[in-house]
Amino acid sequence: MYYSHRLSNTELKYATVEQELLLLWKAYKEMRAMFGDRRVVIETENPLTKEIHKGSVEFAKAYQSRWGKWTLMLQDKQWRFALGENKGKIKEIHEEKPPVEWDGVYSIFTDGSMTDKDEVGKWGFIVYKKEKQVWQQTGREGSTAQEAEVLALVNALQYAKNKKIKKLKIISDSWYVVDGIKNNLRFWKARDYQNYRGKELGHKMHWIIIAQLLQKTQIWIEHVKSHTGQSDFDHEGNQKVDDLVQARKSRKQFQQGFRSL
Repeated sequence: MYYSHRLSNTELKYATVEQELLLLWKAYKEMRAMFGDRRVVIETENPLTKEIHKGSVEFAKAYQSRWGKWTLMLQDKQWRFALGENKGKIKEIHEEKPPVEWDGVYSIFTDGSMTDKDEVGKWGFIVYKKEKQVWQQTGREGSTAQEAEVLALVNALQYAKNKKIKKLKIISDSWYVVDGIKNNLRFWKARDYQNYRGKELGHKMHWIIIAQLLQKTQIWIEHVKSHTGQSDFDHEGNQKVDDLVQARKSRKQFQQGFRSL
């Protein structure tokens, strides 16, 4: 079976992974009719997974309506994705791994920010031990809001390493950070820290440091929606670290986070 599709001018602007999803979707119904309930392995040059979504793809251009259809396709239990290698060999890259069992002791809230009025990014994190605050740290570094979010994670993990914390929960309102840990980091490492388009990954050195630090600490990471007004521990902690980071605007002095390994 052979499928082809001529990309429109709009589709030519899509990220590479979006173009591949588009082509898969075109053939999806026919393939499901042909293979029925049998397991289908999709060999691809891009690390497609069932968790991928628009927010996890750099420079995504497709409308959310298309992403909604692609998500339904990716969640098909009979589809598995593998990274294509030379001579048709298949290397599985989507493996179900048991979740890290967080022991309920340490939680760290991270946040980063940068607005048009800021000359440099702001980041911060707050550490809780059994829901009691034990540490907070802030810094000014980074040239974008995304980079500031990543730097907050770098410094939080460095703190955990210095304190010999082996397990912890990270809470962030940044999908970029959460997806980076949950879904993308192992793919970036396998691709020598290149993005889905084969270009050098943004914030490459930060993610390399994160990968090294994760060898020392197991983390359970979750996304929390910001500014909801909810009063549970996760939302209050997120609001508190946001307030901490924003307060750096008016201060001239700051505490530089640890960066060395």
